[in-house]
Amino acid sequence: KEVHGLDGICIASHVDKPSFSIFSQLGFIPEGLLLDALEISASSDKEAIHRKMPEAAKFPLIRSSDAHFLDWIGNRYTVFYLAAPSTEEIRMALSGQAGRGMEIS
Repeated sequence: KEVHGLDGICIASHVDKPSFSIFSQLGFIPEGLLLDALEISASSDKEAIHRKMPEAAKFPLIRSSDAHFLDWIGNRYTVFYLAAPSTEEIRMALSGQAGRGMEIS
């Protein structure tokens, strides 16, 4: 609620990792948790995530570099198709509203 109250977007990071992810810590996504999307790591694909974690299908999936070294920055990313650079536009892209959209690398 705090993130959304500040007009932020709440994305659970690297949900497919064996440690430091919501699934590795809890084993599930709590019902009613106000997530806007899930981030998957560079080596994962959507179909594998949905087979392994069926509840992930309820959320849009994004990908980012999760860079721990300078050379890793930008090696994976999500392209958002927006009318303007705003959190509202990103929300619309995550849900595919009004011609907005996204694709992951």
